[in-house]
Amino acid sequence: MRRGLAQRGNATIEMTLIGIPLIFVLISIFEISRGMWIYHTLSYAARETSRYVSVHGQNCQTTPNTCGITPAQFGQFLNTAATGLEPRYLDVTFISPADNFTCKLDVLMAGTCGAGADCNGLSAIPSCGGGAVGSPVTVTITYPYNSAVSMFWPGAGKGFVFGGAILPSTSQDRVQY
Repeated sequence: MRRGLAQRGNATIEMTLIGIPLIFVLISIFEISRGMWIYHTLSYAARETSRYVSVHGQNCQTTPNTCGITPAQFGQFLNTAATGLEPRYLDVTFISPADNFTCKLDVLMAGTCGAGADCNGLSAIPSCGGGAVGSPVTVTITYPYNSAVSMFWPGAGKGFVFGGAILPSTSQDRVQY
């Protein structure tokens, strides 16, 4: 009978010693997985957007030649490819022989950031001279990653940011036609 009283609370102590590290490991696994998902999404979006631009050069064979894309169309395509990421935090840099701009994705989708004029006087990406066959086009996107593990940091207040990083992705392609 005395032995039972002496062991009272052992399960609570064992759960505390094992449970807290186990919960921390599980949350860490989820955070690493979320970071990998964001990085993969960035990589996919950069690759697909550079391919999209590379097939909209000045020698595209449509009548009339409507192959050039506007900055807003460029932004919409990138936003679709970067599903799940906040456009206001995603920085986009586009480089071609005739264009070079950097802006936030939400500004790009609004059409207020982007390229100069193409051969027909319309704003297009890539611009006239930058859309020749074989011209390189480069799309670079970056996105901030802040870990949610900070909410478990002792004494962490509302504005505490722990483990922040900028995840980059770059893709380069050549204009196909």
